[in-house]
Amino acid sequence: MEWNKITGFVSDANDSSDKKKCTVMATQAMIVMIVCLNEHWKIPMGYYFINSLNGEERAWLVSQCLTSLHDIGINVVSLTFDGAQSNVKMAKKLGAEFNFTEKASMHFSHPVTKEPIFLIINACHDN
Repeated sequence: MEWNKITGFVSDANDSSDKKKCTVMATQAMIVMIVCLNEHWKIPMGYYFINSLNGEERAWLVSQCLTSLHDIGINVVSLTFDGAQSNVKMAKKLGAEFNFTEKASMHFSHPVTKEPIFLIINACHDN
């Protein structure tokens, strides 16, 4: 089996202009995928080339994606991610409560519509 390795530089998601060129090589990619609930399609919304992102940076990206999707008429009802610590911190930053008390919530409010976005934690899987 032959693998093609793609190399590139870290994306600067906070700066959409070309003024600021990053010279750090990416080691990972964060991919935002949209999956339709009532039809049979899924499409990638964006690829963010990263070395790592903390929970706050991930939350910012997700918020930007949700806002962009709202702007083109796509209604998001859930967010699926693995249980990595940075993803849990992202969900907390977005407004979810994981302390499993009476205040626990497995959702957060959409940044524009304020409707709930439900969280689905996908079990890790090996390749």
